[in-house]
Amino acid sequence: MKTIIFYFSGTGNSYYIAKQLSQIIEKTEIANLSTIKTYNLQSYENIGIVYPTYYIHTPALVLQLLEHLKAKKKQNVFTLATYADSLGYALSDLRIILNKNNIEPQEFSLKMPGNYLL
Repeated sequence: MKTIIFYFSGTGNSYYIAKQLSQIIEKTEIANLSTIKTYNLQSYENIGIVYPTYYIHTPALVLQLLEHLKAKKKQNVFTLATYADSLGYALSDLRIILNKNNIEPQEFSLKMPGNYLL
């Protein structure tokens, strides 16, 4: 199975998770989410999206980049939201956008150490 995992990362935590997943899942490549439009997504069986939670929500840039994501019926789409204190609406924010394009993602979350410094 050919898999691609797109990541968005401000601090490097979500990139690290995407990189670790790519080493576990065979035939997997990772790419920055900002490059999603340059890929032929129809050639992948699995599409992953790893992103952080910003103030209990999905970052606006992630939502904008995925607003027009199209997937074939046989493609699996999964999302993984990283968070420190509260996951909040991070999974449901992205689900709403993907559902508009008839994509029912498998959803995962991963609690990370906090990196907010006063």
